[in-house]
Amino acid sequence: MSESRAFVLNGRDYIFVVLLALISTVLSYRFGTGNQLEQLPLILRELDTGFLARDFFLSSAGEFGPRVYFVNLMSWVCQWLSLPWAYALFTFLSDLALVLVTHWAARNVIGAGRLGAALACVMVLAVTSFNLGDAAQIRYAVLQPASLAIPGALWAIGLGLRGRAIAAACVAALSSLPHPLYGVEAGAIALGTAFFVLLAPAPTDGLAREGAGPGAGLAWRHALVRTASGAAILGVFIAVFWVLPYQAALRVDHLSSQELFDILVHFRSPHHYLPGVFRPADYVATVFFLLAGGIAFERWSQTVSPRASYLMLLPVLVVLIGCLGGYLFTEIWPLRAVLTLQPFRLLSIIQWLGLMLMGQVLASYWLRPASSAVRPLVALSLLSAGSAHPLVTVGSLGMLRLQPWRWTGIPEYLWLVVATLVAVALWYAVAPLDEAVFLVLGLGLVAALCYRYLLVSGVLCLALVAGLALGHGKQGFLPVPGLVPQFDFSDQRDEMAEAARAAGLHTPADALFITPPKFGLLRLIGQRALVVDFKAIPLQDGAMREWRERIRATYGDVDGGGFTASSNLDQAYRQIDDHKLQELAQRYGASHALLYAETVTDLPVLYTDKNYRIVELSLPGKDL
Repeated sequence: MSESRAFVLNGRDYIFVVLLALISTVLSYRFGTGNQLEQLPLILRELDTGFLARDFFLSSAGEFGPRVYFVNLMSWVCQWLSLPWAYALFTFLSDLALVLVTHWAARNVIGAGRLGAALACVMVLAVTSFNLGDAAQIRYAVLQPASLAIPGALWAIGLGLRGRAIAAACVAALSSLPHPLYGVEAGAIALGTAFFVLLAPAPTDGLAREGAGPGAGLAWRHALVRTASGAAILGVFIAVFWVLPYQAALRVDHLSSQELFDILVHFRSPHHYLPGVFRPADYVATVFFLLAGGIAFERWSQTVSPRASYLMLLPVLVVLIGCLGGYLFTEIWPLRAVLTLQPFRLLSIIQWLGLMLMGQVLASYWLRPASSAVRPLVALSLLSAGSAHPLVTVGSLGMLRLQPWRWTGIPEYLWLVVATLVAVALWYAVAPLDEAVFLVLGLGLVAALCYRYLLVSGVLCLALVAGLALGHGKQGFLPVPGLVPQFDFSDQRDEMAEAARAAGLHTPADALFITPPKFGLLRLIGQRALVVDFKAIPLQDGAMREWRERIRATYGDVDGGGFTASSNLDQAYRQIDDHKLQELAQRYGASHALLYAETVTDLPVLYTDKNYRIVELSLPGKDL
């Protein structure tokens, strides 16, 4: 562990970092899917104020909200680049920033060597060990505001562990612009950690303030001044850019806490807020990750001072306490302030620290194997993707720690055979194939970095990237559907995309559509306005209330929330009749409807295929 100076990247490290980020970006690149169905129309409206003028979701976005700075940034960049190229560029930049931050923290905070830092970078980009609450990712599969915020938020945590309070505050403040929660919460955790680092400086500790001299007592004044200065910087920034504008917007219309919980928590997104509905498999993966991280932490702590170990635990404990509060004050005693903080997002901090510790520990075992089983066990962990990773890693690190072949009498090779069979079964059951492919490519880059074949590997990687890019939108030379990049809307060719294109061809530009609840793609590919859809929920209070009323009016009241509600709404829409469609046309001014082919209708049909049909609503529409 580096204890007195900061490590810097050399030429080989920079090549590795750039190549890893490039492969990560291109290998399974997606555009116009997932949460981008909400973001992209907002950017298009910012670029053209007349874009889908009759669309409710876009019309509500004129008020201040959490997406505003991200939308402004992307629309500004789109003055020089097309929207697909802008998204591809920022995907690469966010991946590159994440690799750089992880490499810096692995070397300067964890004290890992080149191999340990490189392994940490690969795992951080490639592995989704757990995703409790569907928001604990370090890297998102598609670019979104959090993608730009997370590298800075994690850097702020690393700076806090180094005792650099003011720098952490500045980085966290900037990270709040694309996504306020990451910047604010990571900044607070970083400042709290920095306070304790500065309070008891230790010049021989890598977590200590750089340049600190030996001190016999606690440096209260120094810690308070630096931390208070950082808190003032972060607080003023957040007040100016978030609190004051948001309070001004709230004066227009304000949801009660009960309404907010009913609409956002229980109906739209219980999978983000309510631990009681989180998937059991995610709890299992989370517990095993904590176990694996604990084993790695125990071995790492033997190489550093007790003070360094305690300080490393600070952000982990704060996140876990925050998640406990998230449970208590959303499920037991609902509290709007805690709901707004979304504490389960902070699990990405634990995941990041844990993966860096695992990278350092696995590298130490690889470089100094105590027996013939060590390197195969390390390889089993490194090759594990998705939720298989924490399960296999617990087994591998546990066996490396306990070395059961020494005291059970069972031969070493039999332990290795059992471990391999279990790992392969888990890979087959729960490991995503695209993550596994990226892990293999990333580990190949790590081998090239350590064995000085990086230039040759770089040429091969660039050839791979070029092949993937040239084969975008269709099956390429890697026969894995998840690894076929989609760089623009033309690369989407499924039945929904074709129906959306048909809507653009067969209806006027100012058409207003009633659609199935999961058909936001129509805004992008067909460029037609929607009365409402389930995915695109406005985050302004008054508009959120109107969104819920439109959902109820269009699809009816259904049981459940989140994915269950979405599925039930979709089933209800399949049974919609012409009378209901005409009522909605009269109420919202809808001019057309996109129906399932199975839905019975006597309305004029403009387009039909085996999955969908587009009908014209005969009643005259009215503007929103």
